[in-house]
Amino acid sequence: MKNSSTGVLLLIGLFGSALWLVADIILGYLPGGIAKAGFMSDPQILAEILDGAPLWRFPASAGFGMLGMAMSVFGYLGIYVCFRKQKILSKLTVFSGIAGTVCGAVYHVICTSSEWYYVRMSESDVRYEYLSEFMSQHEIPMRLCGGLFCLFGICLFIAMIGKKTVFSRWGAIFNIMIFYPILMVIGYPGYMSLGAMIMFAGLFVMLKKSAIIQEEMQCFQTE
Repeated sequence: MKNSSTGVLLLIGLFGSALWLVADIILGYLPGGIAKAGFMSDPQILAEILDGAPLWRFPASAGFGMLGMAMSVFGYLGIYVCFRKQKILSKLTVFSGIAGTVCGAVYHVICTSSEWYYVRMSESDVRYEYLSEFMSQHEIPMRLCGGLFCLFGICLFIAMIGKKTVFSRWGAIFNIMIFYPILMVIGYPGYMSLGAMIMFAGLFVMLKKSAIIQEEMQCFQTE
């Protein structure tokens, strides 16, 4: 596949990740406060943040998130075609990236739905117990998402360092699983989507840079 076609795939992944980030912002930055990591573990903090939140935010976040993550799948296909040979490592990389995205999309809808019901049941005394039980019984997609993205990050890093892709070795820093833990420590919503944006943007710039270098070398050889 030509660099231009591969670049388009990475750009679609970048744009999809941006929509995913919009979904995280809609869901996480609420009038009552910022839904930082672990905010659901404290019923008082949860009530302060979610109570009074407009109900439209939850389906809007679900819509942007589903669309954005569907588009980001093309970005992982773009990474796949950047492998020099499509063997086991490349297939494992693209599978874990796409499967992790699918699980992330499922869990995102679970989160938006549960929070919608929580806000809608504002007069109920047992809504926190229901929410906690619901989330604990639907945590498998979250765990699968985390595990699959860890596998993706490891595979991509090995491929980059081992020169099994068209990218330079230093491009290994553009890896979602390098930015994810750093952003997660900060605790603000959007660390996974922002990490994916940085990854796709970095790889796109590297791809275009390598294409320019190849063109310059071809011109030099013909002179």
